[in-house]
Amino acid sequence: PISKTIERIEIELEGFKLEAAPASEGVTFNLGRETMTGRINHLEVTARDFTIDELPIEKMALHVERLSYNFKKLLVRKHLEIVKVESCTGEVVLDADDLERYVASRVDLLENFELRLINGKVQISGRLKRLLPVSVPICLTATPEAEIGRIYLREPKLKVTAVPVPGFVTKRILEQINPVVDLNSNSELPFIFELTEIKAEPTALSAVGKIHFHRKRLQERETEATDTAWAGWEQAAA
Repeated sequence: PISKTIERIEIELEGFKLEAAPASEGVTFNLGRETMTGRINHLEVTARDFTIDELPIEKMALHVERLSYNFKKLLVRKHLEIVKVESCTGEVVLDADDLERYVASRVDLLENFELRLINGKVQISGRLKRLLPVSVPICLTATPEAEIGRIYLREPKLKVTAVPVPGFVTKRILEQINPVVDLNSNSELPFIFELTEIKAEPTALSAVGKIHFHRKRLQERETEATDTAWAGWEQAAA
């Protein structure tokens, strides 16, 4: 017998690069399409040690509730086309050392760049290479805050040094750092993150929130081919 409802699926992935998923892959999104659907009541996806574009992710856990899929396409073409997701929450964990290297690659105002996670804050330190007549050690602490799918450093506090440092220096450094992370930078992906909570621990920066899936257009030829194959399967089964 063919079951259209699956109670629970758990998936674990590791070591890959997440970019725009080509239509030929085993999963596509065509949200809002009206078709014969099946349902997965609970879907748990855990991915480890992968990248979204160039951002290294230590762990991502997704919790999906009541996912509807194109039953005809799964049966005929062995292809999972997702047409509706009622609810999805998730957690993203960024390793502190990976995050330091990721941010350091775009900050050219500081040499000997260091990023540390201390007492719920992000601490940035290094030596200022320009902007001032002399090289000055810099240490600033800021609070990580979420803004949709981005993490920004807010409320910076500059540690006093032997050489007075004007306020514009902090502003220029943060301009190169912010946003620290943008999980929605790739517009080709069929979902966006809405982060609600950020936690900074000594070994990792983690974020939790909701994940919203959005409509992606599907080629008409693929849709028509699936419908034609389904009609043939129905005739053969009659």
